[in-house]
Amino acid sequence: MNSSSAPTVIGGGAAVSVTARVAHGVTSDMMTSGADLTFRRAATYTVAVMAGAVLVALLSVAWMSIGSGDCAESMMECAGGEKYVLVFGPPTLLLLGGVGAFVQTYRVWRAGGRWPIWQGAGWMLFVFMLIYASLSARALTEI
Repeated sequence: MNSSSAPTVIGGGAAVSVTARVAHGVTSDMMTSGADLTFRRAATYTVAVMAGAVLVALLSVAWMSIGSGDCAESMMECAGGEKYVLVFGPPTLLLLGGVGAFVQTYRVWRAGGRWPIWQGAGWMLFVFMLIYASLSARALTEI
């Protein structure tokens, strides 16, 4: 079988023979890895932003517990600036992460990539930001 009679695969607007693809090391696994790579990057980004928000929340709670000392009823009553870090820190981080995901959505869209993955990451971070903000807002009313 010569190279002129090899079956062709249409991809990228040009006909490429199967033997030429194999000779250059391109396999079917590599052709689908773009979507997998985009998903992995978006998932890693989302998990990193959420882990950062959780870390900020845990560190501010630890800061409050150290500073509260002899507060018998509630740490929030004795907390000063650390209360505001607990209330505003994680939602701010999630908001900035969501905006960053939407910026990446635009970049991937302009490059012709799989942008809905990044859009989903942005909306997910925004939803978690709203949930955390609504749950932590009660801490500001406790005096």
